[in-house]
Amino acid sequence: MSKPPEAFSLAKRIRSFRYALQGLGFALASQHNFRIQLVAAVAAIVLGVAWRVSADEWRWLVIAIVMVLAAELVNTAFEHLCDVV
Repeated sequence: MSKPPEAFSLAKRIRSFRYALQGLGFALASQHNFRIQLVAAVAAIVLGVAWRVSADEWRWLVIAIVMVLAAELVNTAFEHLCDVV
């Protein structure tokens, strides 16, 4: 038999965000490539503002930045998991 779903807990949500922020901090502290990609993302945003890119271009730019950073974070998680195991 399956267990009934847990009730919403604000404390658990806050703890979840704290863990996520700790993961970002770990990536920033330990992953050279993540820092480089973050600097490149900031540069792309600054250039986007300077060149006044359109809303459509902003959408694709943000999607690309998020995908690159997310892929690096997933890679970092797998690397850390392999190191632990």
